[in-house]
Amino acid sequence: MKRLYKKLIFNKKMRILSILVLILILVLILYQYEIVYTTNLSNGLISKDDPPQIGYRGENTIITVRMLNSSDPIIGELTLFYDQSNGLLIGGAVTNSTGYAVLNWSIPPDYRLGSTNISASCPGRPDAIPVEVGLLIKSKPIFENLTYPISAHPEEYLMVEVNLMDNNNSSIPDQQVSLYDYQNTSLAESVTNALGHCTLSWEIPSDIVPGLYMFKIKFEGTQVYNPVENEFNVTILTSSLEIISVSLNATRVKPNIPILVTVEINDDNPLISVEINDLPLEKTNGTIWQGTVTAPAIPGKYLLNVVVYYNETQRTNDSSTYFIVEGEASYYSAGTLLLFFNNDNSLSKEFMVLTPISAMAIISAFVAWKKKTRQPSFSRDYTLEVDSDSS
Repeated sequence: MKRLYKKLIFNKKMRILSILVLILILVLILYQYEIVYTTNLSNGLISKDDPPQIGYRGENTIITVRMLNSSDPIIGELTLFYDQSNGLLIGGAVTNSTGYAVLNWSIPPDYRLGSTNISASCPGRPDAIPVEVGLLIKSKPIFENLTYPISAHPEEYLMVEVNLMDNNNSSIPDQQVSLYDYQNTSLAESVTNALGHCTLSWEIPSDIVPGLYMFKIKFEGTQVYNPVENEFNVTILTSSLEIISVSLNATRVKPNIPILVTVEINDDNPLISVEINDLPLEKTNGTIWQGTVTAPAIPGKYLLNVVVYYNETQRTNDSSTYFIVEGEASYYSAGTLLLFFNNDNSLSKEFMVLTPISAMAIISAFVAWKKKTRQPSFSRDYTLEVDSDSS
């Protein structure tokens, strides 16, 4: 053994022979390596045991194989590519001088998603060894109809709506979509419905610092759907909504008369809405809202309740505005007579407000005044009912 070792080390011819043997062994290994491997022009060599090649429907994918017989490459032969899982012939290509066949396959937009096996064979060369390539067909989804407020206030709910669609504009149901802040903290989650639609809601903290904030929605993806995310900005405001003024075109009106109400607020955000006595007002210009209320038929003083909403959440409520409906004697056969008495027996001073409704009302009022000297001072509403023919 030692003698053989010395011959290999010190004999020049033996060294050269050993090197040639090693080179031959290496060539044989590489040759076998090429037989069991297929290749993709963009991704390099792919073994049958490696993860499958990925293709996206609606896009082109390149499938490259080398066709060989037991010892030589197959040259100038038509190679057919079959999708074995779906039973379809997807294309063909002619092998080049080194036996490679290259197929540029445009995957249909509605092709079935998932794993499939692509086999390549040369029908004109029965001695050609068939080659198989694993292919995973995926889709690149998108977010559509992303809706969110451009500004919001603390303690409000940030409402975000979006549709998750695939590359074929079909909805993707039953998938989780998440809302994240700029620090990549998860704020809310929602699952898409049958139409791919979902709504995410997050309550804005009361101690948040005002300013411009970046948010994003994410779909983490699945085996057949790529992940996708969209970013958007929302301005968190400091000042709350305020009613600057409420004005009426008239504060004293007759019954059943329309009154124009004008409300001015301190913000023109499109998510704001204004109501007065549960009647929606119309935005006429910037921060100005207007609407019409009809005066009731019964005389009296009436308050107007103005409510301002932001993103359907009530922000401001003000009931300080009012109007007065004046009564008219000619329109009533019965009504209310309001009497005020003092310690003076003079009838002219006793009736500070007297609205005669009928002759019967005048008589009743006079009787009440006559009895006043035997009764304590008071203020009362008298409701008098008479026949419709009374004058």
